[in-house]
Amino acid sequence: MTVFGYIFMRWFVWSLIDQVWLAGEELIVRNRGDEDRFPVTNIINVEASLGNPERITLILREPCRFGREILFIPPTRWWPLSRHPLADELIRRINKLPAP
Repeated sequence: MTVFGYIFMRWFVWSLIDQVWLAGEELIVRNRGDEDRFPVTNIINVEASLGNPERITLILREPCRFGREILFIPPTRWWPLSRHPLADELIRRINKLPAP
């Protein structure tokens, strides 16, 4: 049970980033007191899960302080029957960008 608990916590909880903000054309990421900023142009892909709780994974072109993948839980909403609006907004912004 201890091994199962450790693997579960490592995969589902410890890999989560504490806070993520979208500030104009920048993303601000904070985890355990450390902070990093990078432009939205650094995001290659946005994946949103429909589970409970919802999770958003950002795949980055260039790794930031926290690695190449940013995994976080977006703000809770009442009707989680579709993709989270924050994921939709990030996808819209990435699609508007010119190809590198």
